[in-house]
Amino acid sequence: MSSMSGWQFSFEDGHKPPVLGLDWTPIDTVVQRLALLQVQARGTGEVTAELQSCVAQLERLIVLALERGASLGQLGERTRVSQQDLARVRDTGRLYER
Repeated sequence: MSSMSGWQFSFEDGHKPPVLGLDWTPIDTVVQRLALLQVQARGTGEVTAELQSCVAQLERLIVLALERGASLGQLGERTRVSQQDLARVRDTGRLYER
């Protein structure tokens, strides 16, 4: 049996390894709901409490995923939120100032 000492996993472009055990369902659900609410808001010109609540929920889920080892790249692919905005959530807990 060979020793694994000295072995190292390498990930291209500095990406973290896939996050094992992270349930992406809550993020996927919030992103879908947020997309629908944004379309409605554009149609009415009104930002609803439900839309604001959905944004706050997405912010919490992003922070939680980052704490569990998700990378900004993984979250960007999953949420379609820019790297800059994800970094803001990481640093401040908010997508935008309110």
